[in-house]
Amino acid sequence: DELENNIARECLRFLDIEPPIYISTVGDVPASTGLGGSSAFTVGLLNALHAYRGERVSAGQLAEEASTIEIEVLGEPIGKQDQYAAAFGGLNLFSFKTDGGVTVEHQRASNGDLQTLFSSLIMFWTGHQRDASRVLREQRDNTPARLDQLRQMRDQAQRLHRMLGDGPMDVESFGQ
Repeated sequence: DELENNIARECLRFLDIEPPIYISTVGDVPASTGLGGSSAFTVGLLNALHAYRGERVSAGQLAEEASTIEIEVLGEPIGKQDQYAAAFGGLNLFSFKTDGGVTVEHQRASNGDLQTLFSSLIMFWTGHQRDASRVLREQRDNTPARLDQLRQMRDQAQRLHRMLGDGPMDVESFGQ
């Protein structure tokens, strides 16, 4: 109850781990950047705590447990995409079903294609941080008015999935 880190506190509760236990964390990316850091932390901590208990669990179980903690226990207005991305790693196509189910299709790409893709990406620090919960509540509230844009994003993901399956990836087409 005394832990200030709400994710750590709820992960310990979820797995019924009693003190004393020492948890230390280090992050390379500042908080509130929109890169899914809290979900990666949740998945990583759950994985470590399961290992502490001598358990090996699947990526799907880690993703679902992390989703439960962040969405149901902590009441964050988020989806499951960050937890699944953190738990499965790599390049995947996720399909989130209306019944809560999730399908995961690993994207087969050659190491050369991935190397080309990753060497073509640039990440910039804008210095801008925001409260993810507030932004996500706004997004949720605006979803009915943005269904066309959301369908376009889904269609783009499916086109990229097909593009990766059609052989060597054309990075320029991928970027477009």
